[in-house]
Amino acid sequence: MQVSTVHLVMIVGCMHDYVWAPFSDGENHKEAAGVLIVVLDILCIIIMSYMVNKLSALNSEYLEIMDNNVILMSKFTVQINNI
Repeated sequence: MQVSTVHLVMIVGCMHDYVWAPFSDGENHKEAAGVLIVVLDILCIIIMSYMVNKLSALNSEYLEIMDNNVILMSKFTVQINNI
């Protein structure tokens, strides 16, 4: 076996072409399991990006409402010119 370093920690590989899936009717081919994992990862990324955008929009709306309800001292001042 040819490795690029002197120290080899571990080599991992699949012993069989079929893997057991807990929520299916038996064993699935490892390519089908890989495709399922990739699709679920992409779906999770899309859901997380939607949630981040939704939280950002809600935060902007909240800050706009808070800015409109803030009472500033400048609202109670009187400016007199030409004294």
